[in-house]
Amino acid sequence: MLLTEARADVLTDDADDNAPVPLHRRITWSELLRKSFGFDALLCPRCQGRMRLVAVIKDHGVAAKILRHLGLPTDVVDAAPPRAPPQLDFDDASLFN
Repeated sequence: MLLTEARADVLTDDADDNAPVPLHRRITWSELLRKSFGFDALLCPRCQGRMRLVAVIKDHGVAAKILRHLGLPTDVVDAAPPRAPPQLDFDDASLFN
């Protein structure tokens, strides 16, 4: 099986939050979100049940058609330019002494 192929048993998230994860097992993206940020990506906002991944849409045209049908924007948002690192004030120079 290729790494890009999805497996149904990997996409389901029935693991306990406190259960130790074996080193040989890969952690799914939804487990990483839940453990890192406390956000359960597979929790249904309507019924609080478990959702499962049905498909991944990679074609921009198909995604745009679905978004237009739902009345959602299809424009690609430009990312903001990165900001400069914070500058130290002259008073902060004492940190380096």
